[in-house]
Amino acid sequence: MLPNNCLSDDDHGKVYFVFSDEAGCYRKEKSSRFLTSHPYFIRVSLIMNYVDWMLLKDKYTQIRKSYNIPDDKEIKWSYVWSIRKNREKFFNDNKNVAFLNDFSENDLINYIENCLMLLDESSYCKLIYTVTINKSCPKIDCLEMYKMHLQDAMQRIEMDIQNNIFNLAILFLDSMSNNLNKALRDSYNKIYLSGDFISVYAHIKDSISFELSHHSFGIQLADYCVGIFNGALKEYPKSIEIFKNLLWKHVRKSIDGKYLGFGIIEVPKNPNTRDYLSKRIDSIVNTGV
Repeated sequence: MLPNNCLSDDDHGKVYFVFSDEAGCYRKEKSSRFLTSHPYFIRVSLIMNYVDWMLLKDKYTQIRKSYNIPDDKEIKWSYVWSIRKNREKFFNDNKNVAFLNDFSENDLINYIENCLMLLDESSYCKLIYTVTINKSCPKIDCLEMYKMHLQDAMQRIEMDIQNNIFNLAILFLDSMSNNLNKALRDSYNKIYLSGDFISVYAHIKDSISFELSHHSFGIQLADYCVGIFNGALKEYPKSIEIFKNLLWKHVRKSIDGKYLGFGIIEVPKNPNTRDYLSKRIDSIVNTGV
């Protein structure tokens, strides 16, 4: 054990929480109907200093209270578009969200924007997006695809916080099925012990945790971040507006401002996919300029 006086305050590392969620869908075999509904499969990793998380979750709670959201409920980004598409069908199919009956579409968007503006108050906030374009993606097993997304995110997280040997990142994922959770834990462990490119993850905790989204402020923010980016790639005007104004500033970039390969990574690696993403994202962030 290290003695308490062996480190100055400046030498002590920092703890970072990483909240990860996905949007879209992936399948090895893709029908034309599937590709129309799910052109992308995207995972986001939202990195926050844990001190910021402690302070901002209290502000997040106050925002929830101001909108009278029950403690055991949440507002997902997908709700906005489901309500826009067919409000009556959405509430008939989702009795557990009856508390949203009095919310207009604008109310929901305003709530989400208020939540995302909390990121501006964070001393450290980075977004890492891993993106699969289903139409051009080769046939890869689903679990292998999940592993590829996870590894690309882990590599960037490790590189981003390795400036202090005592820094540590802890990863939290939105809980899925028990089988998929177990498979992701196993994949994470394999990457951690013998990953490609980075062989030692010295600044990332050796296991991941799964959280129920309605109990997790961080997972809910990740849901907004990934859902909005998915919508922006689909050229939805409101998604483009929110991504450009509230999220783009937090996307991980190089010192000279490069984002491809840093905060937005194509999975699997493909120069044509990277070129497509470059053109699409440049169009998004330069809208209205």
